[in-house]
Amino acid sequence: MTSTKDQKKPGKWGRRTVRKHHAGYEVRVSAGTDPVTGRRMVLQGTASTVREAEKLRTKLLAEADTYRSARTNASLGHLLDRWLPQHDVDENTRESYESLIRVHIRPGLGDVALTALVRKSTETVEQSYGCRTHVCRPLAAATVGRIHVVLSAACRPALRWGWIPFKPMDAVRQPSKPKPSPRPPMPAETARLVEEATRQSPEWGPYLWLAVVSGARRGEMLALRPRSRRGRHGGSPELCLGREKDPKNQTDRALATRVR
Repeated sequence: MTSTKDQKKPGKWGRRTVRKHHAGYEVRVSAGTDPVTGRRMVLQGTASTVREAEKLRTKLLAEADTYRSARTNASLGHLLDRWLPQHDVDENTRESYESLIRVHIRPGLGDVALTALVRKSTETVEQSYGCRTHVCRPLAAATVGRIHVVLSAACRPALRWGWIPFKPMDAVRQPSKPKPSPRPPMPAETARLVEEATRQSPEWGPYLWLAVVSGARRGEMLALRPRSRRGRHGGSPELCLGREKDPKNQTDRALATRVR
């Protein structure tokens, strides 16, 4: 350990500085240049004794040398702003991500530095999952799962860009989700439902039948809109998607689109 006189000359230490700080010691280690701001990166911590300060200095040097610390002081919010515009997803998914970031992620985690996220990812993120700002009620498991997807997706390019040394979200535990247990009606029951719907409304019956035979997801059925194409032989009502997109599993589906 250095003398008090030497500790007052930071330049003498190059990458590391240990100095008296209140009742203990402050340790600072240079970790290279921030690729976002161009400024010098510094890892720091405090220790109560000289021996503990020496151990902390060795640990911080190892983190810097082995890229176990984030390479930028940029915040998680800055990463999300950089990542989402170039993320290749369809419009519906993008809107969902924007909503999750605005309502859940940015209020609780937006100002968290990537250096803190890398070093304490489990503590930082899991606490955010458990309690929203001013509302002490845990988020639903499905919501936590979607937030986890967004944060994991944002960390992948951050790793490629050299902002972080690894994906910290891999260490974060997600709550278990209840297994779905659908109970669809039997064929005879389905036939009676379609017959009754057709009796009540000439539009409702074919719509219900289309949902049954196509196996379309709820979002796809809700996106159907009536459209009329008119030509030399007049027009006939059709059903079309209000916002056309491929099925989620990317498989083709034959749909009965014309309803008379």
